Amino acid sequence: MKKKLVESSVKHNISEQQSNFKEHIGLRFYIVLIIWLSWALTQSLSMLKIMPSSYTQILWYLKNPLGVLVVIVCTVLYLEDLKISQTAILSLLFCFYAISNVLVKECTLTNLYQQAMYFLWAWCFFVIAPSFLSSTVRLLIFLRSIFWGTIAILFVGIIGSIVFGIPLSESTWASAMSRMRYTFGFRHPGYIATIVFSLILMAWSLRLLSSEQKEKIIMSFVMIVGIIMLYLTASRTSLISLLFIIVVAALLNSGIRFSSFIALSYLGLIFLVSIFFIALLKYPNPWYLFNKISSNRIIIWANSIWCNVTNNPWSFIWGGEQATLRSVSSLSGENGSTITSVFGRYRLDSVYVDMFLMFGVIGLILFVFIFIWLLKSLIRKRKDLEMNNKKIYSFIIAVVIGILVTSISASWIPSMGNLINISILPIILAIHYNHLFVD
Repeated sequence: MKKKLVESSVKHNISEQQSNFKEHIGLRFYIVLIIWLSWALTQSLSMLKIMPSSYTQILWYLKNPLGVLVVIVCTVLYLEDLKISQTAILSLLFCFYAISNVLVKECTLTNLYQQAMYFLWAWCFFVIAPSFLSSTVRLLIFLRSIFWGTIAILFVGIIGSIVFGIPLSESTWASAMSRMRYTFGFRHPGYIATIVFSLILMAWSLRLLSSEQKEKIIMSFVMIVGIIMLYLTASRTSLISLLFIIVVAALLNSGIRFSSFIALSYLGLIFLVSIFFIALLKYPNPWYLFNKISSNRIIIWANSIWCNVTNNPWSFIWGGEQATLRSVSSLSGENGSTITSVFGRYRLDSVYVDMFLMFGVIGLILFVFIFIWLLKSLIRKRKDLEMNNKKIYSFIIAVVIGILVTSISASWIPSMGNLINISILPIILAIHYNHLFVD
C-alpha cells in the first residue's frame, strides 16, 4: 500500500511538472516569439544586396511597425505579468522628458516620431522583455531562435552574392584601418559589422548559459569565425567595443575587486589622455589627425555643438532644434533607385552628442543615468553569486559598459532597429530582473 502511494505521488509530481512546463511556455509566448523573431530577422534581411529594391523597400517599411506590433501584442498578452523595475521607471522618465521637450519647442507629428520610438524602446526592453522572458527555458528558446535565424540570413547573403557575382568587399575612403572592407553580401560594412558583433555576443551568451557541451563547442567556433569576419569588415567601432568587453569580462572573472577595476579604468583613462597631449605636442595639426582617425566625426560633432550653442545659448540646458530634425532616411537601391524609410532618426554617430544636441545636459544626464543605475544593480547582484554565475554577470556587466563606451562614437542606443537592442539588451534585462541562472 505504501509503495502504491509513493508511485502515485511520483506520477502526480511528474504530471504536475509537465503541466507547469506547458503553462510555463504557453501559446502567448510563441505568438510573441514569432512576431519578435520576424522583427529581428527583418533587420538583417533588409540589408542584403541580393534583395531586389522593391522587396527591400517593403522590409524597410516593416522594420519599425513590427517592433510596434511586438510592443502592443506583448503588452496585451502579458498585461498582468508586466514588471516595472527602477531602471524601467528611469527609462520612462527620460522618454517623458524627451516628448515634453519637443512638445514645448515645436509640436508636429513628424517631430514626435523619434521621441515615440524612444518610448517604444524603453517600454519594449525594460518592461516587456523581463516579463516575456521570465524563465530559463523561454530565454534559451528566444536566444537560439534569433541566433540561428540570423546565421541563416548571413549564409544567404554570402552564398547569394557568390552565385550572382556580387563583390563581397568594397573600397572605402573613410576607414583609417583598411582600404578594403568586406560586406559579405550586405549593403554596408557597418551593417554587417553590427550583425556579426551581435552574433558574437549571442554565441558568447549561449556558451555561458547552455548546459550542452556540443553547443558550447559550436558557439566557441562561431565566436572565432565571427571575430575574423568582424576584423575583415574593418569596423573600428565594433572591434573596439568587442575588445573592451573581452578585457572587462576577463578582469572581472579574474577575481579582481571592483575598487581595483575602477582604479585600472582611471589608469587607462590617464593613459589615453597622455597620448592625446603627446599628439598635441608632436603633430603640427593634431586635430586633423584625430579627425581623420575618427572618419571626420570630431569636426562634425564640434561644428554641430558650436552652431547649436551659438544660435541658442539655452540649448546647452535643454537642447536645440536638433530635437525636431528629419524622420526619413534613405539608401541607394539597384539601378539608381532609392529606398526610403520613415522613422529614421537624426544621427551624428555619437549617442552622447545626439542626446546633448537634442535634449541638452538635462536629457543627456537622464539618459546616461538609466545605464548607471542598471550597472549599479548588476554589480550589487554579482557580489552575492557563486563563481559560475559570477561569469554570467561579468559578461552582461562588460556588455553594458562596452556599449556605453562605444556610444562615444556610435548611435546603437536607443534604437528599435538593430540586433544589439533586439537580442542582447532583452537577454541582459531578463537574466537580471528574473534572477535567472542564479544559484
